[in-house]
Amino acid sequence: MSELASGQSPPPVGGRRGFLLAIVLLAAGAGLMFLGYGRVWSSSVIAEPGLPTLRVDLAGGDLIAEGVISAVVALAGIAALVAMRRVGRMFTGIVMMVVGVTTIVHAAVIGIGARTSSGLDAVVSGLVSERAGIDINASEASSATTTTASAWWILVLVGGLMIVVGGAVALARSSSWPTMGGRYESGGASRSRRRSAPESDWDLLDRGLDPTIDPTTGQQTAS
Repeated sequence: MSELASGQSPPPVGGRRGFLLAIVLLAAGAGLMFLGYGRVWSSSVIAEPGLPTLRVDLAGGDLIAEGVISAVVALAGIAALVAMRRVGRMFTGIVMMVVGVTTIVHAAVIGIGARTSSGLDAVVSGLVSERAGIDINASEASSATTTTASAWWILVLVGGLMIVVGGAVALARSSSWPTMGGRYESGGASRSRRRSAPESDWDLLDRGLDPTIDPTTGQQTAS
């Protein structure tokens, strides 16, 4: 009631909920991305005749070099939503949606590609050949290579989806979100109004001044 009486409308509850929802989605999505990219997505066992058996494990971060960077960008988006205002938050929402969609596409392409008929896609076979020092694309080596794929890419895909939703919430509802600057500006304005308010007689007496004397003219005022 006091806020309405002073002419200041309280911040919308829905705006705060949308703000918190976007922050939680971005944080959870980035966390899932970090977790998923750190796990093994593809394991290849190479058993050629006359050579020791080799095992090459590839994590999600190995298969998608920019994956961890995308997770870091998602975390940076949280700071941007907290610090920026409407236009900056809308731009951040668009960036988060692009990051999320890119993450989903890369995770799906690599994750599903690791389950092709040959068991290898171009990215996986290239990295395995590089680490093993053997060209597994050759027919003899390919027949001696067994590759298994895990489902950790799905975790990254879900994280990317959460980033997309968080960015969409920021784009659609950021106009009703509270800002850091508004709080400090309102506090500073109220302090300025308090300083500009006239002093009471008691305040003047506390400062050792005679309230019956005009400080500008030095003459006694009429009672």
